Amino acid sequence: MSASSLDSSYRYCRKITQKVAGNFSYSFWTLPYHQRRAMEAVYTYFFETDEIGDNQVHTLIQKKENLQRWKKSLENAINGTFTSQMHPALKDSIDRFHIPPQYFFEVIQGVEQDLEKDRYKTFQELKQYCHLVASSVGAVCIHIWGFQGTDASQFAEDCGVALQLTNILRDIQEDFNRDRIYLPQEDLDRFNYSTEDLQSKTINPAFRQLIQFQVDRTKEFYQSGALLTSCLNTKSLPVFQAMIRIYYQLLLSIEKHPEQIFQSRVRLSPLKKWQIAIDSLWGKYTGRKIWLGELQREV
Repeated sequence: MSASSLDSSYRYCRKITQKVAGNFSYSFWTLPYHQRRAMEAVYTYFFETDEIGDNQVHTLIQKKENLQRWKKSLENAINGTFTSQMHPALKDSIDRFHIPPQYFFEVIQGVEQDLEKDRYKTFQELKQYCHLVASSVGAVCIHIWGFQGTDASQFAEDCGVALQLTNILRDIQEDFNRDRIYLPQEDLDRFNYSTEDLQSKTINPAFRQLIQFQVDRTKEFYQSGALLTSCLNTKSLPVFQAMIRIYYQLLLSIEKHPEQIFQSRVRLSPLKKWQIAIDSLWGKYTGRKIWLGELQREV
């Protein structure tokens, strides 16, 4: 693989990341050069994997076949045979940071599950889904960022669950429009809030209790995930802190105004995201670490 083809692959990944990464792109720029490029490469891989499952033109059978071809192309890329513009950068990142390839295959498994499963009976079922599509991503990230300690993997696992649960709350309406309900049925039953209530966007005490229950559980995963701070390479702290702070702010916004779930997609302004990213980067030079208790006061 020539240096020019590798650089071209990384440039492609940067272009994709800048276009579609959203919340994550504000944190990537806090990383050193090689780590930032690796994050852009793996993000592009995860994005393109997700796009196969979300394709609105292809049939279910076509999506499954495309995922199988995508899986085979990943196997080939790991062995040095490239069929995607993104592959050289991905292979270089995997090798440079010694990332176990299993995590990339787990994400494909999660997308495959999404094609078959659109309801979850229990939180344990949902948590396993979160592991596949989010915690596996977290495991990739900490290999790029650098970590120490045997607890890092569990903290990364919990952080991935926290971020995915936040996405699920934020996207309740959008997912329902696609005939998907990620809120566990056992939770809907617990608060006597039905699928028909979701469809009619009913805002009542049961709805508020249901959402508060989801928020409280998600906060527990953030509290555990935030402990990853003590395991990460110092140079990587800003990207993690920026990422977790942006998503935690989204969660707090949902907690404060749960009705907005039915009105529009919950977002932070670009200015707010840049403020968080800059503050996180400043913490690298001052030694200051941001803890979740402080975020509660920012909303």
